[in-house]
Amino acid sequence: MTRQLPAGIELSPFEECHLPAVLQLFERVFGAPIDERFYRWRFLDNPFGPAMVDLALDGERLAAHYAVCAARSSVGGAPVATAQSMTTMTAPEYGGKGLFPALADHLYERIARDHDVRAVFGFPNPNSHYSFRHKLGWQDLFALFFLRREMAKAQAEAWQVLDAADQQRLVTAGSPGHGSRLYERSWAFHQWRYLNNPLERYQVIGSAGASCGTACVTRVWQDGADETKRMDIVDFVGAQHPAELQRALTAVHGYAQEHDIAAAACWLDLGHPAYRALERLRYRPDGPITYCGILQMGEHSSELGLDPRNWRVTMGDSDVF
Repeated sequence: MTRQLPAGIELSPFEECHLPAVLQLFERVFGAPIDERFYRWRFLDNPFGPAMVDLALDGERLAAHYAVCAARSSVGGAPVATAQSMTTMTAPEYGGKGLFPALADHLYERIARDHDVRAVFGFPNPNSHYSFRHKLGWQDLFALFFLRREMAKAQAEAWQVLDAADQQRLVTAGSPGHGSRLYERSWAFHQWRYLNNPLERYQVIGSAGASCGTACVTRVWQDGADETKRMDIVDFVGAQHPAELQRALTAVHGYAQEHDIAAAACWLDLGHPAYRALERLRYRPDGPITYCGILQMGEHSSELGLDPRNWRVTMGDSDVF
């Protein structure tokens, strides 16, 4: 689709010389800086593909920016080149001129043509969900809700924090379970997403003892309002059997209780094997809805199949946690 652009605006792929202007625009639009290390990690030094960023330029002035993160999905066990929609921003004086839809069309066409990207997926917030669906043609895959529980009196057992070698053992030997994944759960993904993340610190927690066959990827954060420590259960590695998952979760409870963490939360699709374990441990729906959507592209896009029952998703697929 070709959209009409304002006079003087040109669309162009990102180049290294544009980075200072991109960082400045982010701070101007969102009121807080973005760490250059994060931007490079997500978009420029991504192991799954080249930079996929397009800009709207008014001469030498940056008017708008749209970046997707190169990804490798797993569809029916086969790897597929995809991308995750992330950072959209428009300078205030260029708002309402249709720059974002034009950038999206331009970027999607370019990455499908040049890099055989079959789909773009993402987690639009409530403010942008309508635009992604009705202006860009995305399809909803899931509406996900948080599952939470307080850690006081939660069923718990002895825990261990796994080192990188044990994490690799579980990732490479563990069963991925049934279903397609937005990100293929390979050791390359695990290293990039969790071990090499420049900003977040993750711990992989499992039950104590050599028999540990499943573990949870977790992050601890502090509620700024009351300084309460809370935990997100971001992902699961190893065997995806409900009993093993329940053991791993009760080990997380043990860690949380010993470290004064007040509550734990997780979201994932209803068909994920961990959902049953969470419900059994009395996690209950609470909190805002997270939308997960996808746009298929290219002549082979229909091969992806968008029946939600065939897809598994966790917090680790998101760019937020």
